[in-house]
Amino acid sequence: MPQEQVEAIKRLSGNVSAFLTDAAALSLRRHAFEEGLREYEAAHGIITEDEMDLASAAGSVRVA
Repeated sequence: MPQEQVEAIKRLSGNVSAFLTDAAALSLRRHAFEEGLREYEAAHGIITEDEMDLASAAGSVRVA
């Protein structure tokens, strides 16, 4: 890893190992979510904008 990245991580968190552990966990969760979404859409069809709006209004999802 480039030293400037290590220094940036140290400034952000102070603990490179913990930062990288958190980043890996986030990446794994994202991949698991994406896989689950692909499986859901393969079985039920692509989620529509209307369905996303309903889920957002119900508080089920946060739309960024």
